[in-house]
Amino acid sequence: MRIGRKIRLDPALMTDILNVSSGKNNTTEVKLKQFIISETFADGFPLRLMAKDVRTADDMAHALGIPTPLADLCAQLWMPPRSRWTRKRITRKCCAIGRAGRVSAPGPTPANIAA
Repeated sequence: MRIGRKIRLDPALMTDILNVSSGKNNTTEVKLKQFIISETFADGFPLRLMAKDVRTADDMAHALGIPTPLADLCAQLWMPPRSRWTRKRITRKCCAIGRAGRVSAPGPTPANIAA
């Protein structure tokens, strides 16, 4: 979406194109226009459950010795006190990060390439 927006493509049109191609999935059909493009992110899923699920998956991966740099970043985002933020505050923060392109993750290492 960011690339398309950068070259002035309409996000709704991009979604329609995805939905008639091999890129079609539940997120593009149900969530993209309603919750992501609109930047409401109001899907009804409680933030506390999101924080718990992300932390559980990340902890399990670490217990199994699986490097998960992206999950580590997500778990940090959802950690308390951030997990107690309001949906509006999280939405504003995520939108600002996305627009600024400030999401970063560690580069590939021999350990996570081999995994």
